[in-house]
Amino acid sequence: MNATLLATSALALLLTLGCSGNSVREAQSDPRMSDPLLDRFIVYDTNSTLAEHVHLERVVRDPSSNPLQVQFDVVNNSGSEFDFMYKVRWFDKNAIQIPDQNEVWRKKTIGGSERLSLTATGPSPRAADYRLVVKEWERVK
Repeated sequence: MNATLLATSALALLLTLGCSGNSVREAQSDPRMSDPLLDRFIVYDTNSTLAEHVHLERVVRDPSSNPLQVQFDVVNNSGSEFDFMYKVRWFDKNAIQIPDQNEVWRKKTIGGSERLSLTATGPSPRAADYRLVVKEWERVK
């Protein structure tokens, strides 16, 4: 029993000494773990080269506009023309998706090494966040 009491006392002393003078800090997220630009870009990859042909380079938002307006600048890093489709999904400040009756796949062609700006306006003043969704446009021949 003395050994158990001694071990318990030693453990309590170590815990007390180990915690004294050390403040508890919240873990900081590693900024390399999340890229805000890529967080806004969803690729439905039906073609493994889609990301090479439609690469999101920059997102510009107009915070003074109501509803929110955004511009997605994309670049085709390949030397060949590429057909793709895109749409924007909108979310409120609580990350709830806002239904958009005008949400349709928009068809675009981007030339080799070309830059292109895609613009969109939120469906309501509640729109606070967005995601660009891209997929390959498979033309029917």
